[in-house]
Amino acid sequence: MASADHRKPDGSGWVILADPEGNEFCALRSESDRAEQERRTQGR
Repeated sequence: MASADHRKPDGSGWVILADPEGNEFCALRSESDRAEQERRTQGR
């Protein structure tokens, strides 16, 4: 379950997730994933 979404339209940012016990952790895109999106965006 996402407890907070801090993503921007360009895909940068992070999401804070919580497990059923309420423990929170952040998920963000890998550097290689961000680089691939940048290559795709520039290739338009």
